[in-house]
Amino acid sequence: HVYERAHGTCEICGSIRATEYDHRVPWSMGGLTTAENIRLVCRSCNQREAVKIFGPYQVHPPGASYSGEANTE
Repeated sequence: HVYERAHGTCEICGSIRATEYDHRVPWSMGGLTTAENIRLVCRSCNQREAVKIFGPYQVHPPGASYSGEANTE
């Protein structure tokens, strides 16, 4: 339903590359996993939106690898 509604494109910028499902209201902030609260966005827009909501250090903490694991080396 979500993919069809978005016609397979990012609902923010229209890209067809690296699309993924995203909560409009984040799950961590009480957002539900319903079709109305899920949207299709590209990875770039998803990251940009996450930084707007959570701040850069919550999304990519200093010293963390891309997977989110702490770099202990």
